[in-house]
Amino acid sequence: MLFSSSLTPRRFERKSYQSKTIIFEWDLSHEATIHEISGGGAFVSSSKFIDKGKFITLRIALPNSSSKSTILGKVVHHNETKGRKGMGVEFIDIQASAQNALIQFTR
Repeated sequence: MLFSSSLTPRRFERKSYQSKTIIFEWDLSHEATIHEISGGGAFVSSSKFIDKGKFITLRIALPNSSSKSTILGKVVHHNETKGRKGMGVEFIDIQASAQNALIQFTR
């Protein structure tokens, strides 16, 4: 008998990455911390949980660079990982150069 899994493999490798960021939710903004990042998303902690399914904009400092990138993301889950409460954010709209920098960082 075959069993199907509801888990989808990750498209991108992820890596631990500690960086402050700003989350924009329409006209509201607040500080957050990125704990893990990949070319397709990030795990972010914040004093405010944003509802699953909501779109947010993140201003992210790219690893190994002085550049920052503005990325549209979608909150896909809430989780507690390694004692941190946070949100999984899937990147919806990201510049190719920023995504390539993140992919290179996680290799």
